[in-house]
Amino acid sequence: MLPGAAPSAQAVPPTPAELGLAAYCRRLFGLEFYGLDCIPAAGGPVVIEVNDNPSIESGYEDTVLKDVLYEAVMGSFYERLERGRRQAGKT
Repeated sequence: MLPGAAPSAQAVPPTPAELGLAAYCRRLFGLEFYGLDCIPAAGGPVVIEVNDNPSIESGYEDTVLKDVLYEAVMGSFYERLERGRRQAGKT
């Protein structure tokens, strides 16, 4: 997105059903950092895309969680790096 351009949609907090679906996809695909694109349906949300390299745009994805989003992302990266460091030390 170009600086100053408005996103075509507004970020909204996920529903409990969407969070459950995200947790299911995490277990199913074994992903630690990912994004889901969902659409509402009569039986609940439906995943239309799993992004294994999601974008996080300032002023859009971070409008709901603000700095907590970045702290979670960086915490995930840190944990993955530490896990790799520990595993490398065991060989």
